[in-house]
Amino acid sequence: MFEAAWQTVVRFAKDTMGVKAGMIAILHTWSQTMSLHPHLHGIVPWSGLTKKGNLRIAKSKGKYLFPLKAMSKVFRAKYVKVLKPRINPNKELINALFQKEWVVFAKRQFGHPKEVLEYLGRYTHDLSRT
Repeated sequence: MFEAAWQTVVRFAKDTMGVKAGMIAILHTWSQTMSLHPHLHGIVPWSGLTKKGNLRIAKSKGKYLFPLKAMSKVFRAKYVKVLKPRINPNKELINALFQKEWVVFAKRQFGHPKEVLEYLGRYTHDLSRT
């Protein structure tokens, strides 16, 4: 999952911004109701490095860094590509994976580094004990 997410972010950063991207990602294996629901929480900066090593900040064309529907399709394809050699799935499973719509959920950009830490803290630490 990490590999496919990273490949997706790298592709969109290169294609839309012409930069090398960065990302922090945390794996979650359950939902809020404690049912099995493996997914990643990722933070991607609105900037990256050009080929010459200069910092380029993204110019917003909306409330998200990359187009979510396109990211969903690219992530699904990359995830299935990464999965295939590991589990050798049959064609029916592959077809089923591509018939289901996948969702990349995104939030608006954070306004301050403190918000980033608070967001990550919810997924890495039990903040009720602090």
